[in-house]
Amino acid sequence: MSQFKINSITNKDGDFGPVISGVSTNNSTGCMIIPAGPTERRGPRSRGIFAGGDVNPSGKRDTIDFINIQSNGNAIDFGNLSAVISRPSGVSNSTRGLFVGGSDPVSPYYVNRIEYITMSSLGNSEDFADISQKLWYVSGGANDTRAVVGGGYAVPNAPANANQIESITIASLGVNASDFGDLLYATREHSATASPTRVVWFGGKGDTGVSDSQNTIQFIEIATTGNAIDFGNLPATTNSSNASSNGIRGFVCGGNTASPFSGSSIFTVTMATKGDGTDYDDLNANPSQLPQIGTVANSNKAIVAGGTTGGETNVIQSFSMATTGQSADFGDLTVPRYAPAGVSDSHGGLLE
Repeated sequence: MSQFKINSITNKDGDFGPVISGVSTNNSTGCMIIPAGPTERRGPRSRGIFAGGDVNPSGKRDTIDFINIQSNGNAIDFGNLSAVISRPSGVSNSTRGLFVGGSDPVSPYYVNRIEYITMSSLGNSEDFADISQKLWYVSGGANDTRAVVGGGYAVPNAPANANQIESITIASLGVNASDFGDLLYATREHSATASPTRVVWFGGKGDTGVSDSQNTIQFIEIATTGNAIDFGNLPATTNSSNASSNGIRGFVCGGNTASPFSGSSIFTVTMATKGDGTDYDDLNANPSQLPQIGTVANSNKAIVAGGTTGGETNVIQSFSMATTGQSADFGDLTVPRYAPAGVSDSHGGLLE
């Protein structure tokens, strides 16, 4: 057996040092494993990002801030959206976060643009592409490669809800969203989350009327195209909620939810099957109602941020998706707001 010093291995051009051939072993307790893959996908990922949102009266934010989902603490400034945007929808894979639709202060207010950020870095969002129509309150989810969004409050057809589902290839910068299918009915103010194979939507307003609150759960298979399929029902009607997933279970909370439940209720479903949602636990009772929250998650923990109880809040709460228990204080957003978009690099739609 021969020994050599690490700094005497041949360089990458092969014009200096010994060349190692055949089978080589390392008997060191201090060996180094060379990292593989793009740098932005290496190491533990647990970043949650909140973008845009509303403040009263009739104000909007361009703020982007971030947290480490694993560690309690206040949010930190990330950058800014290209404009102040109300109610954008957030979808992401592990490398790129997209903010879809929403409204800005300039007539005709609603927007069809998609903006993006690189999850592992800091900085302002940049233009990605467009969805097919100007939408507010659109929602959806994503896996490693594809984002799927549906519904929303549509322009130029407002006041009317949309039922169109569109897909976005997250790696394809500059490519507009394409038609995927239709929701069961035109809806808005619905929430959505994803497993690696499905996007599931919860509640919302629509069906029998533009503003009728619903308890419907519907889903699509991300790998295919086609119309949404009935999944089941929530225990109560809800709108202006939001949802998270650990890949196995989906959780919806924080909406205008009918009695005997409230906006502090958390409902759950098993993502791989169909069936009705069940009561899981509650958000912190103060405030007891949290419509228009932002959510992010990793494989263990769901984060609820912002919301309104008549005025915007900067509160961040968290709850375990593995064990029941009322949500606990996590920290604060950089600025109070409601209806921010949330994206993370480690949510339940991702395989790794």
